[in-house]
Amino acid sequence: MHTTIKLPARKLVWMLFAGIAIVLAPQFAPAANRCNVQVSPVTFPVYNPLIPFDTQTHGAVIFNCTQSSPITVMLGTGEAGSVAARRMMSGASQLNYNLFLDAAGQVIWGDGTGGSQFYSNSSPPSGVNVTLSVYARIPARQTKATPGIYKDTIVVTILY
Repeated sequence: MHTTIKLPARKLVWMLFAGIAIVLAPQFAPAANRCNVQVSPVTFPVYNPLIPFDTQTHGAVIFNCTQSSPITVMLGTGEAGSVAARRMMSGASQLNYNLFLDAAGQVIWGDGTGGSQFYSNSSPPSGVNVTLSVYARIPARQTKATPGIYKDTIVVTILY
């Protein structure tokens, strides 16, 4: 059983141009910030609905930007359409799960809606890989799930 994380990167850039028509000296704009992003999928081990413990695993989002500028990493809703109640599907059967910012599973990682939060850093280091763990959990005792391969696709949005 696994969850696939798909990454379309989105870059928001605000540029303000101001000048006077009689400027004689050349003007140089700062180099654009570039970020490389990698995602390692969240892959759950085999889920047994009779075990009284949650099934846990983790994945990662790794970014490396050329400049230290504010960055935000948000995770989409997936199949469920809600970050508060994500689900993986196998045909008509489903398994509830969620993704978290913390290993304890207290802070749902989303886009700020439905009680979720997102990763934000106003001054990340430049030129080094920053690894963000994506903690995942399937609640125990989902006895209506049938055997199969369960999947969901989560869009990772990076704003920098």
